[in-house]
Order: sequence, then C-alpha cells, then structure tokens
Amino acid sequence: MLVAIKDAPRNLQISPNQSIYHPGDKIQCSAEGKPAPSYQWTDLVSGTVIQGDVLDITEDMVNRSHTFQCTASNQYKSKKSSSLNFTVAGIVIVVRITCVIKLFFHICLVLIFLQHHVNITLTIQDGNYMYLMLCSHWSPVKPQANMKYFFVL
Repeated sequence: MLVAIKDAPRNLQISPNQSIYHPGDKIQCSAEGKPAPSYQWTDLVSGTVIQGDVLDITEDMVNRSHTFQCTASNQYKSKKSSSLNFTVAGIVIVVRITCVIKLFFHICLVLIFLQHHVNITLTIQDGNYMYLMLCSHWSPVKPQANMKYFFVL
C-alpha cells in the first residue's frame, strides 16, 4: 500500500536576505510542502501583489525603501514570511539636453569620469523624444551597481 504524504508549506526562506539590493538583483522565496507551494510577493506599502517565487529588483525601485512579504500556499495552508525591509541603491540622473553638441560633450565627460565600460542605449518614445541611456556598473557602495544617465533630446 502506497501512502501519499501531503503537507502544508513549511521552512519558508528568503534568499538573499539583506537590507540593500541593487537593480538586477533577485530575491528568492522558497518553502517545502506537498504539493509544492505557489508563491506571491506583496508590497506591504502599496498592496501590489507579484505572482511567483522571485522578486526582481528593478531600476524604478532605486533610492526608495520597500517592505515586502512572501506567501507560500498550497491546498492545505498558506505561510507568510516576516516583513522584508530593504532599500534599492543606485543613481538615476535625468538631464534635459537641447543640443546634440551638448549631448556629445556630456557623453565624453561621463566616459572620462567613469573610466570603464559603459553600455549605451538609444530609444525613441512617443515620436517626440529621444532618450539616450548610459549604463555603468559602478557605485561607491557596491561596484556592480547600475548607474544610469538619461539624456532627453
């Protein structure tokens, strides 16, 4: 006789669990249970719910404090993590440029200042504005952090 063991979610863990994250980081929520639990992240400030076991840290979260909670659920029960309070570190600078020559000058200054690899992305949005984004991987706190410069033409 085969006995199927069924179990509510237990041993819920958040990894990595730290107070400062950077854009591009991922926070994983995991738990044991049979059947395997499903997961959701809840922003305890805004009430926004994100389905899935991974919380992606994005650029729009930079320089703000956040409080999230993970919930693992299966047909037997739900288990909630304690609140995860963290800040997303990074630098986002927006500059309005009215002349292509000024834009070129700023790009040269940034490249000289950073003295390392920079990714450049050019995007046309709304047919009226051109955005030039320079991305770097430098931060005094964490060298792998993203630094972004947005130039609007």
